[in-house]
Amino acid sequence: MLHQGRSWLVARLLPFASVALVAACNPGAKVARELGILCADGQAEACDSLGYQTLRGQYVLRDWSRASELFEAACDAEVARGCVRLGNMLVHEDAGPNGITPDSTMAATLLAKGCDTGAMTGCADLADMYAASKSMWPKPQICSSRPVMGVGCSAALTWVMPTS
Repeated sequence: MLHQGRSWLVARLLPFASVALVAACNPGAKVARELGILCADGQAEACDSLGYQTLRGQYVLRDWSRASELFEAACDAEVARGCVRLGNMLVHEDAGPNGITPDSTMAATLLAKGCDTGAMTGCADLADMYAASKSMWPKPQICSSRPVMGVGCSAALTWVMPTS
């Protein structure tokens, strides 16, 4: 009876053990571990890359909270892409259910920082945010200093600043 119990247990656990073995040998998992080490050593680009993998659940467990911490570390170190990714997380429809408090004002600040530090996607995302939002209004100087935002800012300023 005990022998049959072990066979049953081995049969049930073998698929999980093989998945764990494949994951341990997967080159992507190795890259994720290396990115974690580099991030811990202060390489902000690695924090951004690991944040992206963590947000998507690529080779690591999907964890929005951890991804936001990694993007914040990257953004604080002037990695533009990290600012944009964190800003987009703050306005994403899945933010709340995944433990992130939605904050459109902070998102706009982060997208603007990403735009200002060289991520054109930050400019475009900020312009889209302004164009789509009835509760946010861009300051004219923000729009004029970022020409790539023209369409989004124009659309937003049309309803924010009435024309005479």
